[in-house]
Amino acid sequence: MEDSMAKRDVLSPALLRQLIDYNPDTGLLHWRERTADLHAATGANPAKVATWNRQHAGKECFTSDSGKGYRCAMLAGRMYRAHRVGWAIHYGQWPDQMLDHINQKRADNRIANLREVDFVENGRNARRQKRNYSGQIGVIWRPRDKRWRARITVNHRRYELGSFESFDEAVAVRKAAEREHGFSPLHGRSK
Repeated sequence: MEDSMAKRDVLSPALLRQLIDYNPDTGLLHWRERTADLHAATGANPAKVATWNRQHAGKECFTSDSGKGYRCAMLAGRMYRAHRVGWAIHYGQWPDQMLDHINQKRADNRIANLREVDFVENGRNARRQKRNYSGQIGVIWRPRDKRWRARITVNHRRYELGSFESFDEAVAVRKAAEREHGFSPLHGRSK
């Protein structure tokens, strides 16, 4: 999941289109050659535009990792994520909500892999957390009962799906509930 960056999205999509080329088929972004006024618009020294162009124009940008798998870069003194910039360039406006990577690969910023969703919908395509010990979202071992418990959260409300002797039975019930409530087939997958 991503946090809302609306307050940080200060550069206009029109300016981004002048600064960056976005390929919607590959999801890659490349720096465009800058003029002195464009260079100044990013907060940089306009006298150094020729040096900047020699070093960066035409090269891939947003190659840093955010620490959470998102590709990012500093632009005009702020950190931007590649998927949000690609969206803004492609559609001509910043997303109003979160952007979900449909295939859960945060570095895959092809426009076909991005969708604008609310917090609840984004959660229906979440990866399994590292602290999950059973290997299946929504299935936990209850040592006191010596049984597997299955549960699901839908629209901020938790539903208990039952208690089972078999792990496989608990997983099957959980998966059926996910399908019933429109969760992504990738939901709960590990990296």
